[in-house]
Amino acid sequence: MKTMRNTSGEGYSRRMFLAKMSALGAASFLGLPEAVAAEPPPEVQKIRLVHAPAICLSPQYLAEELLRLEGFSEIQYVEQPMAKALGPLEAGQADMTQGAGVDVVAALDAGRAILPLAGIHAGCYELFVNGPIAGIKDLAGKSVAITTDDSTERLFLSSIVAHIGVNPRDMR
Repeated sequence: MKTMRNTSGEGYSRRMFLAKMSALGAASFLGLPEAVAAEPPPEVQKIRLVHAPAICLSPQYLAEELLRLEGFSEIQYVEQPMAKALGPLEAGQADMTQGAGVDVVAALDAGRAILPLAGIHAGCYELFVNGPIAGIKDLAGKSVAITTDDSTERLFLSSIVAHIGVNPRDMR
C-alpha cells in the first residue's frame, strides 16, 4: 500500500487520509458555527470632515467612498480657509480630521479639546534656504518666513532647531 507524507514527514496511508477527509466533510454538516457576518453599520451615519487647502488632507477626500461602504450615508466637508484643521474640531463643527503632529502636541499641551486617535505620516514639509546656509545650525540669528506665529511651520521648525541645540527664539 502506498503512503502519503504529511509536512512533519510522518506517513499516512490512503485509508487514513480518506478517514480524515471524511471526518472533515461530516463536521461541515454537523452545525459548526456559521461564517461571521460583517459588523453592523455605525450607530451614527453622518460624519463631518474638515476641508482645507492642504494636500495633507487628501486621504480624507479619498476615503469618502470607503466611509460610504462602512455605512456612513451622509459625509460632509466643513470648509476651513486656512490649513489649521484642528479649529473646526474644537468648535464642534467637524467630527474628524487629520492634523500635523506638532499641532496635535501643542493643542494637547495647551489643554485644548481634541482627542488623537491614530498617527499618519504627513511628509509635506520642505525648508528652502539661500546664501551661505548649509545646515540647520546656520539658521541661528537668521530670518525665517512663516505664515503665522502659531503656524505648523513655526512649531515644526522650532522642534527641529531645538533638537540640535539652537534656541528657536534666536531665529527672527
